Amino acid sequence: MIFLDNASTTQVYDDTLEVYCKYSKELFFNPSAPYKCANDIKSTIDKATKDILKFLNGEANSKLIYTSCATESNNTVLLNQLNKRYKKILISIGEHSSIYNLMQEVKNKGYEIQTINLTKDGTVDIEDFKNKMDNEVGLVSIMHVSNETGAINPIKELVKIAKSINPNCIFHCDGVQAMCKIKVDLKDLGVDMYTFSGHKIHAPKGIAGLYTKIDIHPYLIGGGQQSSLRAGTENVSGIMALHYAIVNTDIDSNFKKVSELFDYVCTTLSGREGIKINTNNNSSHYIVSISLSGVNGATVVNMLDECGICIGTGSACSTKKAGNTTLNAMGISSSNILGSIRVSFCEKNTIEEVKEFCDKLLEVYDKLKKMLGKK
Repeated sequence: MIFLDNASTTQVYDDTLEVYCKYSKELFFNPSAPYKCANDIKSTIDKATKDILKFLNGEANSKLIYTSCATESNNTVLLNQLNKRYKKILISIGEHSSIYNLMQEVKNKGYEIQTINLTKDGTVDIEDFKNKMDNEVGLVSIMHVSNETGAINPIKELVKIAKSINPNCIFHCDGVQAMCKIKVDLKDLGVDMYTFSGHKIHAPKGIAGLYTKIDIHPYLIGGGQQSSLRAGTENVSGIMALHYAIVNTDIDSNFKKVSELFDYVCTTLSGREGIKINTNNNSSHYIVSISLSGVNGATVVNMLDECGICIGTGSACSTKKAGNTTLNAMGISSSNILGSIRVSFCEKNTIEEVKEFCDKLLEVYDKLKKMLGKK
């Protein structure tokens, strides 16, 4: 099998799995228990947290809350805005469904939600952001790297604009597709909150993080774990596997590897009749959005699946829904949106795999066009 859908999830590496198993079988103790071996686990988690905050260059006195997934982290951010003085929230139109789909509930609570347009390259339209940002905006939530196209948003610039207009607004960034793929310096970016997820970076599913410089209201109430910010016995195995995956990431080396794959796909497919690359070279090289005119992207995905190649049509959390708000906001035609697919790499993918993908994709596309031409 050739797996080129790493933006949806990633394989847990053997050494990371060994760490997970170690803290599940040998060092399985509850960090809240009173005996020494449990206290040692609590100290181990505390050190891991410091390491991750150092990796992210988080602000002094910032906190890292471990959650079950990025959806929980993103929901926590939005729900914490309720009952606040400021009743206006800005999000980009390209946000993940865990942000975008929660907006209706937030609206029902009396909040005004405004969406920021995207430019043709998939990044947030800065001029539109400036026009909509005012001193009544209490929360801004804009993803760092698009999960659909890989477009990298100018977060530092957006934070400066937002804070210059309302210094009290909270700026949240969904960093799921940025974490361990591009260099993330939270102190430099200036964000107040930042989300990331383990299973996107070769750690297990069921563990994620929410960085915060501000106090938050807990939504899981219980034994006071994680400084009473999220109750429930800590997922020790997940936390330690997440920590291992993060601190052992070589961002520069990995970027060099995936850039070769990115360049090959874009060069091979660009200029082919009916094929459009929606991702530009300034984006993350881990993701390529491709449109195939005149066919259905889901059909292409299924036919490639039969060939042993796994890709996606877009966000795995949105595959059952029609359309694509991100591509639509970029001005891509409805026909090209219908025929859109998403290819996403990890550093373990090989040039031979992407060559086979390109060959099979062109073969499948030609076959579909001939079939449709006969009707």
